[in-house]
Amino acid sequence: MDDGADIMFFKNFVRKHWKAVLLLVLIGIAVFIGSIYVLLWFIGYSEFGGHGTWAFNSWSMASIIDFLLNLILWEFLIIGIPVIAIGLVVFFQWWNKFPDEEKEGLEKHGYKKRKNQRRMAYGGGGGLIGIVVFIAFCIIIYLDGNWSTPLGNLPYSYFVYTWLTGLMWVLIICGIPLVLILFFWLRMEIREETK
Repeated sequence: MDDGADIMFFKNFVRKHWKAVLLLVLIGIAVFIGSIYVLLWFIGYSEFGGHGTWAFNSWSMASIIDFLLNLILWEFLIIGIPVIAIGLVVFFQWWNKFPDEEKEGLEKHGYKKRKNQRRMAYGGGGGLIGIVVFIAFCIIIYLDGNWSTPLGNLPYSYFVYTWLTGLMWVLIICGIPLVLILFFWLRMEIREETK
């Protein structure tokens, strides 16, 4: 199979099942927002970090590891388990309603690793977003008037909240145009399909 046929197959697949793709994207956004809320709840709730009041000089390696392990556990319990359980049920219900021809097409056009193909290793690809969020983080700290404040005088929760605020502004500024472009692209693809 050549890559052009695979791409066309998956384009047609997405056009045909655009509601499921849209639902998947919305679920991903909801999971991301839920994870942020669990993080914010855990910062205020956790004994590790003094309910968000400890400064950087109050932390030890033991308290950092305990904090992270407990955070991962709560994220998994509150977000991970329900998403996995509901996702599996929905997926299998959806998969059972698939016609056999489409299942065969997915197997035929599936992206399998080719044995003789060499893979090039590239960087993570998330560098630009990280830099932009860091710049927004620095701008927010400057606007708060804490630019010259020693880091040990500020609670760690301030830095988490500031980073999340910077991330939110970057997602709003970059995300709204991307969502609009995606919406209009999907709309044009659906119109072309109905013609």
